[in-house]
Amino acid sequence: MKEKNIYEITDKLVHDACVKLQTPYFGTHLYARQGDSRRHIYMQAVVDLQGKLAGDRPLKILEIGSWAGGSAITWGASLKAYHKARGTVVCIDPWRPYFDPGKIGESPIYEVMAHAAQSGEIYELFLHNIKTTQVDDIVMPFRGESDKVLPLLADNTFDIVFVDGAHTYDAVSKDLKNCARLVSEGGILCGDDLELQLGMADQAHNRENCNKDFIEDPKTKAWYHPGVARAVGEFFGQTSVSVWEGFWAMRRVGDSWKPVELPPVEKYPVPMHLMDALCKVTQLMIDTMKFRGLVSDK
Repeated sequence: MKEKNIYEITDKLVHDACVKLQTPYFGTHLYARQGDSRRHIYMQAVVDLQGKLAGDRPLKILEIGSWAGGSAITWGASLKAYHKARGTVVCIDPWRPYFDPGKIGESPIYEVMAHAAQSGEIYELFLHNIKTTQVDDIVMPFRGESDKVLPLLADNTFDIVFVDGAHTYDAVSKDLKNCARLVSEGGILCGDDLELQLGMADQAHNRENCNKDFIEDPKTKAWYHPGVARAVGEFFGQTSVSVWEGFWAMRRVGDSWKPVELPPVEKYPVPMHLMDALCKVTQLMIDTMKFRGLVSDK
């Protein structure tokens, strides 16, 4: 427990320094850093692809679930890099406690997230991060629960809709249903955390645990989000959707949904705000080990 406290205290200091120095923060404090950074490569590819199809028309992007702003910044920075900053990113998130930590899993992460939301710290960090990465001019946060805000939005409004809110089956199913009508013709409905497609998972185990957050599948031994797998699989009516490193996407064609073909992704880097965070975390580990006498400065 003592070692854990040292890491927590040190990372809190890194967080405080970033806020004071006006640089973005995506470390472990408040569980600000979430998900696999490689997925942001494919998010950039989606913006580039849709931007080419849109021509000079501004792109409209809707994000469900934003937390500390990691993905919102990627969407905003991608609009600036690949579509001449033509467009907006609408972020819907309650930035308040939205789950019972005791029901979705046993990890202490859930307690940390619940406290970060309850205290308001995570919303303040979101605002700090979008400002210090200079995307606050095109990222627009709306604070509220998705099932209350989404019905207020007009049909066929968005070129890209990204679903990454609560990961239980009930929550994802509701978000997919509410978001589908918002996607314009030729637009893309996409999301995060599809590590294992429904057809590959143990069906009985998935059904029993689909309102848990992150579990091990007894069939494949893979760790995955069972609610995302079931909701996405049932919504699209097929066992396989377009997916890359857990980031999934489907294109609206009339009343149906088709797999998405992305351009080669070699030209898209891991976004700078996440790379900077990785450097900070690495330095944090080195500094902590020095503090504990595990390594020297020589």
